[in-house]
Amino acid sequence: DMNSQMKQDEKLARLCIREAFIKSGSINDPNKKYHLEIMFKIKKKAEEMQTLLNNFNINAKVIKREKDYMLYLKDGEEISKFLALLGANRGVLAFEDVRITKEIKNKIVFVSKLSL
Repeated sequence: DMNSQMKQDEKLARLCIREAFIKSGSINDPNKKYHLEIMFKIKKKAEEMQTLLNNFNINAKVIKREKDYMLYLKDGEEISKFLALLGANRGVLAFEDVRITKEIKNKIVFVSKLSL
């Protein structure tokens, strides 16, 4: 059955992504800036992870950092989608709470500057 094979492939992809993040990933405090990264020793592995994430409509970038390769996300919405993909539901809620609060504060500052 093609459908069950696709579901199995999706589960395996999610597992690989989760494992990579647990092994060598980090996420910044969203109160400061949005930044999630996963480090890889081999460029091909970073690019394979980038492809997996692209298949889930998560737009990750890869850059060389010293002798390693960093897969990263800097967009708040992309990071939320990544956390949801991992099944980190409480993490998504906490991240989105900070993100929405920052967005509202930024809008208030923008509107108050227009009023001056």
